[in-house]
Amino acid sequence: MTDKRLVYVGTYTDPIAHVPDSTGEGIYLYELDLTDGSLTWLDTMAGIVNPSYLAFSPDRTALYAVSELNERGGHVASFSIRPSDGTLEYLNQQPAHGQAACYLVADVTGQYVLTANYMDGSACVYPIRNDGSLDDASQRIEHHGSGPNPRQDRAHIHCVTFDRSARFVFLSDLGMDKLVGYSLDLDKGQLVPHNETSIQPGGGPRHFVFSPDGRFGYSLQELDGSIVVFEYDEVKGELNPIQTVSTLPEGFEGENITSTLLIHPSSRFLYAANRGHNSIAIYLINQDRGTLEVVDWQPTGGTWPRDFNIDPSGRYLLVGHQDSDNIVTFQVDQETGSLQPVAESEVPTPVCIRFLEV
Repeated sequence: MTDKRLVYVGTYTDPIAHVPDSTGEGIYLYELDLTDGSLTWLDTMAGIVNPSYLAFSPDRTALYAVSELNERGGHVASFSIRPSDGTLEYLNQQPAHGQAACYLVADVTGQYVLTANYMDGSACVYPIRNDGSLDDASQRIEHHGSGPNPRQDRAHIHCVTFDRSARFVFLSDLGMDKLVGYSLDLDKGQLVPHNETSIQPGGGPRHFVFSPDGRFGYSLQELDGSIVVFEYDEVKGELNPIQTVSTLPEGFEGENITSTLLIHPSSRFLYAANRGHNSIAIYLINQDRGTLEVVDWQPTGGTWPRDFNIDPSGRYLLVGHQDSDNIVTFQVDQETGSLQPVAESEVPTPVCIRFLEV
């Protein structure tokens, strides 16, 4: 294992409805020192507006970014990653075909990039060319529905998650309180409807992850600060809820919405970020049942923790704070999952953090 790790950070470069004071300049490239958790700036890829969410191609030779705009006019951009130093070379971009592109992921075969557009509840499938660039969308779908919260006036897709086998893909719809399941037709580049799983009314599903062994799923609700745990049938592509836990300590009465959840590489711990409480909720995962037990709440050392990520070694967890323009590095206790702050870096309006091994 090397002692260095490349870190790509997506930012807001221009004012947007929920972030009027954006100060980023593009996609930032840093180097993480695995000996002390510090970040060293290497490069900035400018020229794309609000590259707020990032995803790698499966072979890690290309990086994809949404260009998030509340109105129509956003894009999905592609970059090749120079193997010599990890810097980016712009390839091309395609229209987002929706409002507020907020999430994207490449399928494991490397044939398609799937995106989510938050404001109009749509999702798109983009074929990937041989050089890593993108063709225009082969499909655009749109959800229709609403929920009881004022923010649930219509469908709002926020996340796209493949299961371990990549047979099924689930779209987290914050507006409809549903996880909507599809299969991906690799020959046609089309999402085929499969099923729907309802979340409690007013929950607002934002992010969804599967356990590494594929037996369990975890849905993070933005609006009511909950995590729903599911047993997952990989053959049928069906989710069965077995537990609901809060991301907040008992008695907390302030304003809060959640942002991100991740499972530690060891599979033993799950982490979820609170914006408002400005904390990371830490849970121990029962390895037999998949259920969660609270370990602690760790203050994040900044305001509005929009995203966090865990380096592949499992040693460090980095939290990006959208409103205080900083990334805080925490060392992970491998026995308890608890977090200890060890470094801090000034980063303008960080929204997404991605790791690449050198």
